[in-house]
Amino acid sequence: MRFVLVTAAALAAVLSQTPAQAGTLSARDVKAQLTGRTASGADASGRAFVQTFAPDGAVLVKGMRVGSWSVASDGSLCQKTGARPEVCTTLENQGTAYTASRDGQMVMTFSLK
Repeated sequence: MRFVLVTAAALAAVLSQTPAQAGTLSARDVKAQLTGRTASGADASGRAFVQTFAPDGAVLVKGMRVGSWSVASDGSLCQKTGARPEVCTTLENQGTAYTASRDGQMVMTFSLK
């Protein structure tokens, strides 16, 4: 019986540290997963990128602010850089990676540190 209790406690501890479940993320999940973390991945054309989602809403590249990010009430990740229009994407957790899509088309894939 003691072994079962210890095993259950260990499993609960592991599950609480697991990334969000696979699937489309809610607004709360997007904020929790991205805030203060660095994404590295590639856009739809294969260009590599590394960016940090700062807690104040800034998008940082090599420590420099290059734009802003926010999360819409429907869970869409919205980013704006320079004079370009804001782009909002739906995020899906693919286990250890994330896919951002807009209008059914993949925009980028990335992992978080």
